[in-house]
Amino acid sequence: MFGVSTPVEEEVPANIIPMPETCDDQDGYYKATIGELIRNYKVTAILGKGVFGSVVRATNVDTEQDVAIKIVRVDQVYRMSGETERNILKYLNDNDPKSKNLREQ
Repeated sequence: MFGVSTPVEEEVPANIIPMPETCDDQDGYYKATIGELIRNYKVTAILGKGVFGSVVRATNVDTEQDVAIKIVRVDQVYRMSGETERNILKYLNDNDPKSKNLREQ
């Protein structure tokens, strides 16, 4: 997950990519564009927008692996929620790397 428009004086966690203020709309959403690079991921589609942010499909330019990237809105509450979600997903992946306990509903 990537945060956007982090103020300069705020310490930025390693997994957060600061984006310029001009990239956000008035509600704090990042305006992704098809073909742009986010680190080493090329945006290939805009998948949607929700309360916490937007999601894009992207391709790793080195491995050609397709991924979904959630881009969190510019707001401390959303950023903290995103970090909580990331920690939960990391815990689940670390403790069940082969998804043996995955259940579809």
